[in-house]
Amino acid sequence: MKELQNLQDRFDEQMMNKLMEEFEFSHDEMSDRLDRTKELLKREQIEQKVEQAINELEKLSEEQQELSEETKESKKNGEEIKEKQNQIEEKYNEIQKEYEKAKALNKELKQKMNLKDFQNQKESIRKEFENTKQMLDKGKKNKASQSQNQNSKNMKKLSESMQSMMNAI
Repeated sequence: MKELQNLQDRFDEQMMNKLMEEFEFSHDEMSDRLDRTKELLKREQIEQKVEQAINELEKLSEEQQELSEETKESKKNGEEIKEKQNQIEEKYNEIQKEYEKAKALNKELKQKMNLKDFQNQKESIRKEFENTKQMLDKGKKNKASQSQNQNSKNMKKLSESMQSMMNAI
């Protein structure tokens, strides 16, 4: 009888050890799966932010082009044009903030996406905003219109560069 009890104790102990090993394995496996899922969700969030920035840049480029035409044709007074130009610049700055958020999220990834900085293109856009303001302040609507037109092209080019970057990822 005592032998039977010893056998049962050993069996229970072996069974318990085996169950514990399986539990540890499934826990580790579950943790790995959870980490991979979090990584995929962050990647998706980054892609959405960048795609949104691309789409908003394209729309903003069109708005800038329309304002360029209105400026050239003097359909609005100088203050209205300045106001609309400021709104476009604010929207552009918001787009850039969202892109920076995407880049910050990217830094959290184990396998980072190749998100570029586009510093030269952003600098060109910033300079054209400044140039447009100066021309509007001086009342030179034709020159302001040319600068707005150039900035529309710059924003369109930036959105295309961002789209190319995303296609390469």
